[in-house]
Amino acid sequence: MSIQEERQNFINRFGPEQLEKYHGAELLKLLAAPKQTATDDLKLLFGNDFVPGFSSMYQALEEETNSLGGMNGTMTSTREIFYSTKEKCWKHYKKSISSDEAIQEAEQIRQHLLTVADLLKRNILKTQQFHE
Repeated sequence: MSIQEERQNFINRFGPEQLEKYHGAELLKLLAAPKQTATDDLKLLFGNDFVPGFSSMYQALEEETNSLGGMNGTMTSTREIFYSTKEKCWKHYKKSISSDEAIQEAEQIRQHLLTVADLLKRNILKTQQFHE
C-alpha cells in the first residue's frame, strides 16, 4: 500500500468526519477498544458483536501506519485511555477508571482531535500553542 493510500485509509476511518459521528461507548470503541480481547464487560459496553480483532484508532496508529511513521511496539502505557486486559478495567494513563470515565476521556480526546483538525484545515496552527 502506498503512503497516500495508507494516509487516506486512516482518514476515511478516523478523520474529522468520522469522529463527529461517534459518541459515548461507540466513540470509546473507535478510539481505544482493545484488539486482543472481548471480555464480558467489554461485550456489555460495546455489544455482543464485539469480538477480538477490532482495530481501533490506537491499534491503527501502532500497527497500520508504518509508512507514515507508525508507532512501533505497544504504546499502551502512554495511551491516554486503554483497557488493561490483565486488570480487566479501563485506565487513564495508569490509573483505574470506570467505563463512564473512559467514555468521558474519549469525548475529550475527540474534541481535541477535532480542534487540531480544524486548526490544520484553516492553516492557523502555531507551534506556540503546544507550549502553553
